Amino acid sequence: MKNWPVNICLLSLLMMFLLAGCGGSNSNNTTSLPTQVGSITVTPADTQLTVTWAAATGATSYKVYYNTTNNSSTATEFTGDNNAADTTCNVTGLTNGTAYYVWIKALNSAGSSDFSSASSPGTPVAAVIVPAAPGSLAVTAGDAQLTVTWAAVTGATSYKVYFNTANNTSTATEFTGDSNTADTSCTITGLTNGTPYYFWVIASNSAGNSNFSPDTSPATPVATFYTVNAATGDDTIGNGTTIPYKTITKALSLTVSGASVTVGPGTYDAAHGESFPIIVPAGVRLIGDETNKGNGTAPTTINGGGNVSGILTFISAAVVPLDNTVVAGFIITGTAPNPAVQAPMAVIVKNDSVTIRNNRLVNSGKNGIYFYGGGNNSVVAGNVIQSNGVGNNGNGISFINGTGPGVRVENNIISLNVYGVEYDAPATSGDLGGGAMGSAGGNIISGNSNIDLWTNVDAGVTISARNNFWDHVPPTITSSSSATDFDIYNQFGANVDTTGAALVP
Repeated sequence: MKNWPVNICLLSLLMMFLLAGCGGSNSNNTTSLPTQVGSITVTPADTQLTVTWAAATGATSYKVYYNTTNNSSTATEFTGDNNAADTTCNVTGLTNGTAYYVWIKALNSAGSSDFSSASSPGTPVAAVIVPAAPGSLAVTAGDAQLTVTWAAVTGATSYKVYFNTANNTSTATEFTGDSNTADTSCTITGLTNGTPYYFWVIASNSAGNSNFSPDTSPATPVATFYTVNAATGDDTIGNGTTIPYKTITKALSLTVSGASVTVGPGTYDAAHGESFPIIVPAGVRLIGDETNKGNGTAPTTINGGGNVSGILTFISAAVVPLDNTVVAGFIITGTAPNPAVQAPMAVIVKNDSVTIRNNRLVNSGKNGIYFYGGGNNSVVAGNVIQSNGVGNNGNGISFINGTGPGVRVENNIISLNVYGVEYDAPATSGDLGGGAMGSAGGNIISGNSNIDLWTNVDAGVTISARNNFWDHVPPTITSSSSATDFDIYNQFGANVDTTGAALVP
C-alpha cells in the first residue's frame, strides 16, 4: 500500500479533466437565421415566370411567393418547386398578360428570413411559334414593277418577298427594297417590262421563318406610257418608248389601266396593220394631236371599221373605248369593212366614264358618235363632228337606250351631217347644256341637212339643250317626219329646253 498517495493524486487529476469536459467553459453553438434575399430577376415565359436570385448567407432552402398586387401579406406561396435549395424557380400556372410580383424567403433550421423586396412585375406571354406560310398572292402589273399583296398571317411580325423569272424558289431573289416589311403589300421595282415573274412570300417572327407561299401564276410588268408612229415605228423590235410601235393596235394590246398611248402623225388603217375596231382598254388614254384636233400639218388619222360585240353585225366602228378611257386628238372616220355592214360609225360607246375630246369625227357612213346604252358620266367636248351619214340616214351624235346620269356635251361643232343630234326613246342621257351633267352648252348645232336635233322621246320628258348656237332663234320645231330646214324635230312633244339659244356666229 505504499503507493496509495500516488494513486490518489492520479485520481484527482482525472476528476478535474472530466469536470472541464462537461461544460466547465462559456462557449455557445446556437444557429443564426439566414440573411434576407437581395434583388430578384424575373423572366417571363408562356404561363410562367422564371425567378432567380443570389444565395443568402446561412440559407439551406427558399420559399417563393407571388401576387398580382405589390403586397407580400396576401402573396401566395408557390409549392411546385422540386428543389427548394436552388436559387432558381419556375413559377407555373400563371395567366398570360397578367403582371405578377415575386418575393423570396430564405430558410434554415433556425427559421426564415423576412420577405425580400418585391421584384419588378413580370408578365407571362404566350409562346412564339413559327408562323404558317402566307396563302395565295395577288399581283398587279405596273411600269417596270409589280405590286404583290397577301392576307396577314397570324403570329407574323414581318414578311420577305422573293421573285424569279423561273418557277423555282431555290434560285429566287429576295427583294430588299421594301421599307415596311410588316405590311402585307410590297411593290417590287427594277423589273423588266415584258418579262414574266413568279413571286413567293415568307412570313417571319422571332421563332423563325415559314415555308414559301404557294406558287403564283407569272405576272408581267408593263410600261404605262407608249408611243406609236406610223412612219418610224416597228411592232416587231419596238418597245413603245425608245423605239415606237407602228400600230395603235400593238400598243393598246400591252397596256393596263392607267397607261397612256401617244400617237404620232400618220394614217392608221388596215393597210398599215391596224385591226378594227380599235378597242381602247379600260383606264387607258389614247392621245394624238389634241392641239389641232388631229388635223395638223401632218394629220393623225384613224380610218377603218370592224364589228362590235353585242351590236348587230350590220354596224361597225373604228374606235370602241371601254370604261374610264380618253380618246383625243384624232381625225376618225368609220368605214364599212365588208358589204354586209350598212352602218359604219366613227366611235361606238357602250361603256361608262368615256371622254371624247378635241377630235374631228368626220365622213363616216352612218354616225360620228353612237352611244348605245352606255356613256354614263361621260364627256364629249371640243370636237368637230361633221359630214356623217349618207343620203337620208346618219347622225353626228346618237343617243340610243341610255337613261343614266348621262353625257356632258359641250363646245362641239355638230354640222353638215344628215341629222345633227338624235335622241331615240327612251334615251335622255345627252346633256347638251344646262342639264344634270353640268354642260356649259356652247355647241354649234347647225347646218345639218335634214334636222339639227331629232327626238322621239315622250311628252313630259326634258332634253336639256341650253346656251347653244342654232340656225334660228328661237329654234324652229316640227313634228313632221318629212319636214326639213327645221332646227328640232319633236315627234311626241318632249320638253326641249333651248333657253339661251343664239344664232350661229
